[in-house]
Amino acid sequence: MRLATLHDEYGGRVTFEWRNFLLQPTPRSKPLDRFIAYTQRWVAPGGPADNEPGCGFRPWTAEDPPPPTHSLPPAVAGRLAAEAGRDVFERFHLAAMGAYFVEHRTISEAEELADIAGECGLDRARFLVDLRHRGGELQRMVLDDHTAALDAGVHAVPSVGVNGFAIPGAQDLAVYRRMIDRLLSRR
Repeated sequence: MRLATLHDEYGGRVTFEWRNFLLQPTPRSKPLDRFIAYTQRWVAPGGPADNEPGCGFRPWTAEDPPPPTHSLPPAVAGRLAAEAGRDVFERFHLAAMGAYFVEHRTISEAEELADIAGECGLDRARFLVDLRHRGGELQRMVLDDHTAALDAGVHAVPSVGVNGFAIPGAQDLAVYRRMIDRLLSRR
């Protein structure tokens, strides 16, 4: 949401390009009690809910479906959604984030990702077929992004690169504005 705000504020003077960085690239089951405790941090003071007001972060509960096992499937699905255009990707990205942080959907499952794509106006059945048949190709692209991010020293999500400078982790809008303004003034 903060990056969308910046995009609106700076108009054509700043271009945002999404790249993949996987917090959990390989499948790994987590004990539910530990995952629930982890999600409590979302709403703790200084947590994501403080940084993204209005996003509706909600900690996971024992009644919710199993959490995602890894971050590669939603990144691959995002790459596929991006092929339909930037606006479709942005809708898909926000919907996937909401599906995870608010609705507690298992977004590492292909069927769930196809449902989200359908909710964003994409053909659900075609999306699922493409995920299954083009998965290897799309995974390579995502993993190439991930490797490039690691090589550039990225270690947090989100990380924002501005003209070769990395701003790691979620920052206040004021931090992003200062960095962007400083770089724009140097042009």
